[in-house]
Amino acid sequence: MKKIASTITLLVLGLFVLALFSPTAFASDLDDLTREISDTTMSPFCPGMTISACPSPKARDLRNQIRTWFEQGYTKKAVKNQLKIAFGKDIYGMPSLSGFGIFAWALPALFISVGLFLIYRIYSGNSIKDLEDNK
Repeated sequence: MKKIASTITLLVLGLFVLALFSPTAFASDLDDLTREISDTTMSPFCPGMTISACPSPKARDLRNQIRTWFEQGYTKKAVKNQLKIAFGKDIYGMPSLSGFGIFAWALPALFISVGLFLIYRIYSGNSIKDLEDNK
């Protein structure tokens, strides 16, 4: 009987500790999520700045709105979708992975690859002239 009573006591104490610290952890998670979205999303109120860097009162209101969405249970994807609906796709500050935006991602990789290939060929003893002679 004592074993059951001590187990129940530990269980109640554990639940009390969880309840005591859970709101703080939850608030911290909300702050982290809000900061992550604000740090990676361009401000519609301050050109060239993220929402977190923009000193505008409207940007502060938008940060508060983002936090409110997270408090209401929105996922990161849902919050980003809300921002896209309200401000357009340019709010992400990076080109999309479709259409013309794919070139913005692919061209740097292509240039780096070609450059590395040329450097390799030059330093491995085969110059560009040797490559042309082998044709």
